[in-house]
Amino acid sequence: MVFLVLMSSIAVTLYFHNGKHNSPVKNNSAEFLMPPNPQRTDTKPVPSYTQLHIFKQAAVCSDSQVCSQVGRYIFEKNGSIVDATLATMFCSGLSNMQSMGIGGGFIMNLYIKQEGKAYTLDAREISAKASTRDMHLHDPTTTNEGPLSIATPGELKGYWEAHKRFGKLDPMEMLYL
Repeated sequence: MVFLVLMSSIAVTLYFHNGKHNSPVKNNSAEFLMPPNPQRTDTKPVPSYTQLHIFKQAAVCSDSQVCSQVGRYIFEKNGSIVDATLATMFCSGLSNMQSMGIGGGFIMNLYIKQEGKAYTLDAREISAKASTRDMHLHDPTTTNEGPLSIATPGELKGYWEAHKRFGKLDPMEMLYL
């Protein structure tokens, strides 16, 4: 029953949205698969589906409206943009855990206008200290299976490092809204 409802929903969605995009190229042609040529000057940019917004200070954007609101709330409480980002990321890790969260890692790029400096924080997963470049050569399946495939998540340590360097609010205040 659930399968039928799911398939019906997909069919209805495809029926009503099939081919409705702003591209002048039809999606059933070979030209549809070709990337645009940036050198061409005879074409106009395709308008965006989304409404244009102009922000005076900052914008918080994520894949969840709730998480974007969490980030905005933190920013409005006089948190730094990094505080807002971390709160949004933490929320996204809870609401979208198949894509991100405390079992993974991230890379954060940050530009501080007042300093004229850019920073990169690498909080990706790391392999065991005894790992070597060629440890998987004898058996390539060990990259995905078994104890040699495990990496230590860097997400939480990355949150902490970003907060220590660029955060303003108490971390507990950000978690207990």
